[in-house]
Amino acid sequence: RRGYAKYNSSAITNTKSVRGLWTFDATDGTKYFVALSSSSFYRTTGDGSWTAITGLSGYSSTKEFQCTQTIGKLWCANGDVVFQWDGTSTAAVSGAPLGNLIGKFRNRVLISGISGSKGRVRGSGELDGTDYTVQIPGVSTTPFSIAFGGSDDGEDITCLMGAYQDVFIVGKRNSLWGLYGFGRNDFQVRELSREVGCIEQRSVQEKNNCLYWLSLRGVEKYCGTSIGRISDPI
Repeated sequence: RRGYAKYNSSAITNTKSVRGLWTFDATDGTKYFVALSSSSFYRTTGDGSWTAITGLSGYSSTKEFQCTQTIGKLWCANGDVVFQWDGTSTAAVSGAPLGNLIGKFRNRVLISGISGSKGRVRGSGELDGTDYTVQIPGVSTTPFSIAFGGSDDGEDITCLMGAYQDVFIVGKRNSLWGLYGFGRNDFQVRELSREVGCIEQRSVQEKNNCLYWLSLRGVEKYCGTSIGRISDPI
């Protein structure tokens, strides 16, 4: 129970609380911790000191960011902005939909929690997290926009739970859905549960080949095809 140590001897600039912490492995081999403190992002390479990331400041001090790593970059969103950082430079993703949920699947960036379209997931082009232009008819590698549970079933998407057993799992408050396939031409959506949902994306973790998360009824465990509540004894 004492398996911890203080990482930084001096507080991050302005001594504000840390509201998010992510790992990022840059393509040049550098391994970073990235922190959101107050309204700015900071980086460290493991020496206990934090440096502000140029261009990543002035954000909302109340809206929470979600971040994911794919295609060699860190991608973050909070509903107001989507940006990318590669360890050296940063840029806003101007063509991305403004959602507050972000994930990765099949070398794509996935975004949901979009105002006016909260039951839908938008996926970038394959290997291009900046392209969200849905083409008709399109090809397997082009961006997509998929509604989970129909165009509007009254439930917003609350969690992009990530890939588990080669399926990308999407959670609503009272249901779970799976995105199957390898490209736009063969993506399919299937309902996994109409009883169990997800209420907090950051609670989702995989351990020992099982998925754990927080639902309305407690802490859930998903192994294989079986979902069970494990918080009853707590």
